Amino acid sequence: MPTRRILIAGAILVAAAAAALAATAASDAPALFAPGHQFGVGEQHVYAVQIQETLTLRFRNPLGELTTKTVQRNVHRSVALTVEGYNAANAPVLAIATTAPTVAARPGQAPSAPPSPTIGVNGQPSDAGSLADIAPAAALFGGLESAPQLGSVWSASGDVPLPLGHVSLRMKNVANLATGDTNQTTLVVTSSGSADVFGRTRIAPFGDVSLRGSGSAGGTSYIDADRALLLGLQITSRSHGNASLKTMRGVYDLSLTYSIELAKFVAGVVPPSLVPQFVISSGALGSQASTDTSNFGPVPMSSIAAPGPVDTEFVPSPQPTPTPSPIPGVSIPPIPLAVPSGQHLVSPPPEPSPSPTLFRPRP
Repeated sequence: MPTRRILIAGAILVAAAAAALAATAASDAPALFAPGHQFGVGEQHVYAVQIQETLTLRFRNPLGELTTKTVQRNVHRSVALTVEGYNAANAPVLAIATTAPTVAARPGQAPSAPPSPTIGVNGQPSDAGSLADIAPAAALFGGLESAPQLGSVWSASGDVPLPLGHVSLRMKNVANLATGDTNQTTLVVTSSGSADVFGRTRIAPFGDVSLRGSGSAGGTSYIDADRALLLGLQITSRSHGNASLKTMRGVYDLSLTYSIELAKFVAGVVPPSLVPQFVISSGALGSQASTDTSNFGPVPMSSIAAPGPVDTEFVPSPQPTPTPSPIPGVSIPPIPLAVPSGQHLVSPPPEPSPSPTLFRPRP
């Protein structure tokens, strides 16, 4: 018996440690969606992403000659997601499609599909790799436990991969303006803070160039306050620092504009909660149970009760046949960000089968 108790106690400690590690990992994940947004089955988002970078490098060779190189990147991408359903913890499960370049599989190894991420209660995906193109949203939603309201002030940070290096944003966000009518309220958030640039990028004719520096960042974001939904954001940054090669040292200047816009949104169907409700047993209040229900608990059996009948089957009356109707589209409030004409937008993954519908009884 003591050995069994020790084993049980050890199992409890291991489970508690695993839960603590899982909670820590979840808390460290970047929040890419507004907390409080309710994902529905079949919900679809399509984001248009535009990245504009200008990098200027200056190096001096051993003879003292100055070499200057300016590189520009203007990248257009898109990210689409579809809510496939919910896992055992009632967290939404996403299917992701993106135009970002993928890493080729090793020779002899079959390419594997990326895992389907789930979304936590604070908007944190379990795997943010396939959502890297909307990584700047972490500098907006990080640190929030509920959807921002007019007058909210909070700080957030996020690491953003770029075509030329990486940038780590630390922003102070202020929700200082609300626009629109009573049916659609758009919250405007202004952000300001710092940008730390790091990483290595390949620049011809130098080869691999290491960047390390810092600068300032600012931005404006637009949130649908009623749905706790990001409509778009634009972040600008300027930084200066050191650039290094194997044999030379120099400096760099980097200007960045990163824009994200929600180009398409389809609302999903939110099922009713599956959490069972607690009902107090009548026996807990001092009453007695009937003969055929006394086995459900320690309530004393009534001396005058009789078992209920067992031949209670009946044929119900025909119910109205539900008529499925497609999920209605949702108009997106206008924001002062425009998707460039001709930009390719990836199609969202298909909806679950059978497709979620809103059922209305036939009159």
